[in-house]
Amino acid sequence: MKYAARLALSAILLSTTLMFFSCDDGYGVFSSIQEERRVAGSEIFKSASPSAITRFNGTYYVATARIFSGKTASWAVDPISFPAPAESATPDKAIGTSYLCTGLASDSTFLYAALRDQGGASGYGIFSLSSLDGATWSSLVAQSVIGGSVEALFEANDRVFALVKPSSAAVYTVKALGATGLSSIQGLEALTSPLVGIAFDGTSYHYAIGTKLYTGTTTSAAENSSWHEVQSALGSSTKSITSIVMSGKGLCLGTADGFIYGRENGAWRTTATALTYLATGKAYRLTALIEAPVAGLAPRLIAGTGAYAGTVTARGYMEASYGPEGTEFSAISHVPGGESGALLTSSTNYDTSFKDNAVIFFRVYSETDSGKRLFASISGNGLWSKTWDGMAWSDWQAE
Repeated sequence: MKYAARLALSAILLSTTLMFFSCDDGYGVFSSIQEERRVAGSEIFKSASPSAITRFNGTYYVATARIFSGKTASWAVDPISFPAPAESATPDKAIGTSYLCTGLASDSTFLYAALRDQGGASGYGIFSLSSLDGATWSSLVAQSVIGGSVEALFEANDRVFALVKPSSAAVYTVKALGATGLSSIQGLEALTSPLVGIAFDGTSYHYAIGTKLYTGTTTSAAENSSWHEVQSALGSSTKSITSIVMSGKGLCLGTADGFIYGRENGAWRTTATALTYLATGKAYRLTALIEAPVAGLAPRLIAGTGAYAGTVTARGYMEASYGPEGTEFSAISHVPGGESGALLTSSTNYDTSFKDNAVIFFRVYSETDSGKRLFASISGNGLWSKTWDGMAWSDWQAE
């Protein structure tokens, strides 16, 4: 009995600690609360706001303040532990779990984690885990070499990128990250706004930064001239890019005032009106975009929402349907998740998980020849997932 009591107390302390260190941002979708499947991960991510997810060597890794690994519905209870950083004066003194994760991403060769001293000191840096070893983390880039803080890591086309904020200036720099460390990308230095996402169209990389879109390679990029013309016509301060995705229809951009932009007939086109909650007519900040298949129909764009200008609260996500060929973006229609016309989830499933919450990110991974798993991070409401079997979507499940 004493042993069981100690186990129960330990679980309570672990849950409390994780909730204390979790960040804010997120969203979700699923069936009735009575049908919710509670798994080990549900307690780990409960009330948390996961900031990143990646899959490496068949295992998923999720960052809150710490990093947790596992398969869906089966997560390691303890966060990942790290060795001493490269610049440590006491190389035998490991970091352990005394860190804050500020970035998590992977390519086919390495898993990368950006760590910061949770005490506020300027320590640690970027660590890597090799696909060949799969068990031993190594200190890759020391904090002193970075010269600032890593704010986030991004993935695109099996490449990883780091958003760095130099300690000496209130600007941002985007760098490529690989086995040998960080490398500069010409044109993406001394930026006044942070990077929010990257998309690869098969030829070029597109970097969404503030109101600007940069296009180029992993070594150089320049402001996208066609998007610059859009900004000039509208007023550059009005179209802050908040999300980006490469869809089956081409490059899509979501903006802070609720519009989706895409290339149509050789030019940028946008939804005729902002994506709004129909009951209020208020537009939402589009925090995340992902394309989801629908049986017998064209895929739908799923647009996560967040608070906008302090006057509109978040409301989960919107399902956006493309217009007919030639008017894919200018004729986009949309419906709020869970309402009449929504196809990804029932109203009960939606209301008990996503409604009135902000979405931090969507990520989709192929798990079988036809199957996919879609993840959603919900601000203050954990990590959720649902599966596509080639014909239908399952209900959302709390991870």
